[in-house]
This record gives sequence, structure tokens and C-alpha cells, in this order.
Amino acid sequence: MTKILQVKNYSTRRQLEAVVNDQIIAIHGTREELARLGLSDRRKVNGVSCVITDTPTEDKLAPPKPNRGKIFESKFNGQIKKLK
Repeated sequence: MTKILQVKNYSTRRQLEAVVNDQIIAIHGTREELARLGLSDRRKVNGVSCVITDTPTEDKLAPPKPNRGKIFESKFNGQIKKLK
């Protein structure tokens, strides 16, 4: 029997950690409730992921790489180097 724990049922992180075992699949709570126990959706408690239920954190995508144009051979210290 797998279970999902609700953070609002625990007043301290120590109480929450004492209950977490291999049958727990996730820990759910609002951003404020998780922050109260020092948790976020990026943290794990004994290998169990935390999930924010009200406003999940969005992953920031890396900005696109600029197109710098064609790469030419260059002369450096008198030697011709072929750039990749």
C-alpha cells in the first residue's frame, strides 16, 4: 500500500522524517507549508520527492545560443589553425 503524505499534518520536520519509509511515494503540500519545514519541490526526504500543490516551480530554460556566423581559419602565432 503506497501513500502520499500531507505536510499540513506535521508540525516539525523531525515528525515528518520519522514517518517516511519505503511505502511513501510523495510528500504533498503548499509552497508555504513546505517552506515552514525547510522543504521545496527540489528537495527529497529520505529519497521521497516533495511536490508543491498550489504553484509548482517552473524550470527555467537555457537561453538560445547566438548564431555567430561562419567559422573561418585563423592565424595565431604564425600558424594557421582550423577552428571547429
